[in-house]
Amino acid sequence: MLKQLKEARTQHKHARSQLQKALQLKGTGPSGSSNEILQKFSVQVADLQRQLEAANQENEKSRKQNLDTEKAAKAQDELQQMEQKMLQLEIETSRERAELAREREQLERVKDELEQKLNSNRELGDADSRIQAMREHLRDIHEQEKTERDERKQQSLSGRISRLLSRVGS
Repeated sequence: MLKQLKEARTQHKHARSQLQKALQLKGTGPSGSSNEILQKFSVQVADLQRQLEAANQENEKSRKQNLDTEKAAKAQDELQQMEQKMLQLEIETSRERAELAREREQLERVKDELEQKLNSNRELGDADSRIQAMREHLRDIHEQEKTERDERKQQSLSGRISRLLSRVGS
């Protein structure tokens, strides 16, 4: 296409120079032949101008295609960059998910350990409360026995006193 443009320009220059020569000859030669030459060159110049216009249009079309190609290439590059970023984000997300899974697993282990300790403390607490209840029960029994002893003692003492009084009085 650039070759055509250069070629058209070269032909245009050549035609112009021939036209100038013809115009110079016009002044020296017969008028009929100069008109023919002038017409030939006019047709040739018009033809060259059409070729030049066609070459310019083709050049513009090629320029637009190049711009479109460049835009497409740029869009393709951007798409590849975005795909690469997406891939990196997916990898990062996968790593974060794996880290979260490890942390959850660790939290579950800690939770299980704490629950075991709590259950063992409850068992100890239950055992402690059973021991405490047993101690209270034993205290109650000892108090009851003491009360019974005191009552017996009083009864036995009062019984003795009343027996003594009844003997003394008789």
